[in-house]
Amino acid sequence: CGDPGTCGSGVAGALDWMQQNQGRTNRSLIGYLEEKKTMSDKFCNSFTLGANTFASAFACMVWQREECISSIQARGFNMSTAEQILAAGKCLCSSACMVEEFFAMDGRLRLATYKVIDHQDCITAQWDHGTFEKWSRAQDAFGSFLKCLSADDNCKVIFESIYTQSDAACQ
Repeated sequence: CGDPGTCGSGVAGALDWMQQNQGRTNRSLIGYLEEKKTMSDKFCNSFTLGANTFASAFACMVWQREECISSIQARGFNMSTAEQILAAGKCLCSSACMVEEFFAMDGRLRLATYKVIDHQDCITAQWDHGTFEKWSRAQDAFGSFLKCLSADDNCKVIFESIYTQSDAACQ
């Protein structure tokens, strides 16, 4: 998986990112805190390989599932994590839940996700005025984001990670 003839260099870049960011990858947070362009370049660009066109690196990884699961496991991830990685990657590259807007460093709604995922203090009474204002503008969208994640089979792994690993005050 990632070799020419299977899914090519697009998948190799995604696998390299996952190995370099094992903490985020283990939490199904594929692409978290990258720029939108990096997300697109590494994970979500469409490409053609032989007679097949793939919407993203993860679409190709699902097509070559057995080989790619083995490649993910060879990089130190267990079988259940490998399955979650494929689902989270498919979620990232679909536009359904707007994951890039919440995950990317230049995403419009990154602050909301950052507060929860990186275990920032979620008690709004302790925030400065600027942080409170930003959260006030994003909280409805963040609620919709979580609802979308929880309702989508691929995105559910991201929802579960955010919810189970966030600070109790954030839950």
